[in-house]
Amino acid sequence: MAQDNDVMEEEEEIDEEQVEDYCEMLDKLGNFPEKVAINSLSMAAEDFDSSPKSAAVIFNCIRSRLVDCTTAGISSPDRKLPLVYVLDSLLKNVKGVYIDIILGDAADWLTAVYNIFDKARKEDEKARLKKVWNSWKQFGVIKDEERWRQIGQCFFTESSAGGDAASSDATNSSGIARNPDGSLKLPSRLRAQMQILLDEVQADGVDELEKVSLERLADINPSLLQQIKEGAEMELQDNNQAQSSGQQQ
Repeated sequence: MAQDNDVMEEEEEIDEEQVEDYCEMLDKLGNFPEKVAINSLSMAAEDFDSSPKSAAVIFNCIRSRLVDCTTAGISSPDRKLPLVYVLDSLLKNVKGVYIDIILGDAADWLTAVYNIFDKARKEDEKARLKKVWNSWKQFGVIKDEERWRQIGQCFFTESSAGGDAASSDATNSSGIARNPDGSLKLPSRLRAQMQILLDEVQADGVDELEKVSLERLADINPSLLQQIKEGAEMELQDNNQAQSSGQQQ
């Protein structure tokens, strides 16, 4: 019986050929975060979600490409975001030992990718990277607030240094201030209603990876953000009036 267990443990470890195949799949990702390719990489990694050794090998295959700034092709800033989405998929869909491995080094590789985008003036990519980081808190990938903030320190540094002046101006034009972490200062009920309206706007014909947050909308289309805010306020006001009428009756 013990021998059978040993065989099963050995079968869980990734071999050199599998590593080469996985790296080849990563290199075929190119500049576009295609769902099918990301799902295939997640499924291949899932075979080793209980093996810290093999999961670390897979993570390092991805990480080395993420932080590479010198190798032709791989070092291109346009190649980074699809790799980020692969790690994001491992965290949210595969889980297992990948969570500790990926998050254990996240402050370093997230900052490295942010700096690559910043140097290349890839503002849209920076916004998408921040959206991924925000989603880790939203979906409970990171439950500890302080740890989440430490991992995303590069985004706080950006705000304090005034590096996000353009988005700040856009938000001010919509009349909504920002918190230190870059999120919009909104009452919880108003934010929830605004999110409902934004989801309705993006319901048809928008790929999941292309959908924007309220914060991103403040950067790229403050006028639409203001319209959504006004619509949400009217919805809440109507709801309050309906509740008051019901109570009086």
